[in-house]
Amino acid sequence: MFGVGPMEMLVIAVIALLVFGPERLPEIAGKIGRGVREFRAATGELTTEFQRAMVEAQSTIDDVKQPAIEVRQTAESALSTVRLDQVEPPSATDPTPDTPATVARHPNGSNGAKRFPTKDDPLADLGGFDDGRPSS
Repeated sequence: MFGVGPMEMLVIAVIALLVFGPERLPEIAGKIGRGVREFRAATGELTTEFQRAMVEAQSTIDDVKQPAIEVRQTAESALSTVRLDQVEPPSATDPTPDTPATVARHPNGSNGAKRFPTKDDPLADLGGFDDGRPSS
């Protein structure tokens, strides 16, 4: 206990005998024994109270956990139902475009003329680098 061996206890007992004398030593030992007993009782009571509070808290958590799981499952099933309702079935025919296809314009402009940077397009003169050729 407390890392005190038998030799250390003997030294402490001899010093206590010299300091307090043989008449008062039994009285002091009794007081120390009562103090240790009361300390152990108090710590045991605190431990019991703490464990009781932990059991009560765990019970409360379990009471709240089950309804939360049920709410989550209900929300997930409702969400999956909504997602399934939003998916359109594939059409049996190929979709036809509403507008006819057009030829895309060259990034440097419609006639290939050199473009200059502006506030709206500050990188206009670098347009040819996208094609792998510098702009002229």
